[in-house]
Amino acid sequence: MTDEPDEPVKYRTVFTPAARDDLRKIDRATALTILHKLTELETDPYGFATTELVSRPGVRRLRIGNYRVFYTVENGKLTIWILAIGHRSTVYDS
Repeated sequence: MTDEPDEPVKYRTVFTPAARDDLRKIDRATALTILHKLTELETDPYGFATTELVSRPGVRRLRIGNYRVFYTVENGKLTIWILAIGHRSTVYDS
């Protein structure tokens, strides 16, 4: 037995092509903030103030200022799939 603390499980973030395009449309400072939050999300994809979308079961929402990130979690592969990123006024329309 070892007295070393267990390493926290870390998920891998994968962007869909649509989400990658969404991120490219956002100003650089905001995009960097979003990327920073997604890095934090890799240690606990169900934490922070995320919620599951009622209209899309299995899809979670992360709020970052006026922007929203929609994602799903594939626990078996420890993967977070980023589906869409956008301003709160338009992202729900997609």
